Amino acid sequence: MERRNGVAWGSARVDVNDRQWLIGDFIDSASPLHDNQAGLKYGSHLKGEHRSREEATADRTHRSLQIVISGRVKLVFPATDGTVHDQELIREAGDYTLWEPNTLYYWEILEDSVVLTFRWPAA
Repeated sequence: MERRNGVAWGSARVDVNDRQWLIGDFIDSASPLHDNQAGLKYGSHLKGEHRSREEATADRTHRSLQIVISGRVKLVFPATDGTVHDQELIREAGDYTLWEPNTLYYWEILEDSVVLTFRWPAA
């Protein structure tokens, strides 16, 4: 990343941390990309990568908005309301999915993909 006169620029492919987050509270506090409230993930994934049902996670305090930039991604939201069916979404370039805090999910990459995920505190 380069910075001059209050402007910073770089490459998301290069400047993400080891978990592919570009903005957030886990970014070095000296970086202009450090933020205690919001996070932005630039995820570059290969076909076949996945998070299994057993690894399903949920952010407890933040809303999440995921936008598929390229490729195809399967998102699965396990049934937690007494229904027997999980909610499964196949998303492709230009599609977005928004979920609330405490929403469990897992995923599978169906084609090489680039995905942006934005998280911010729920009101």
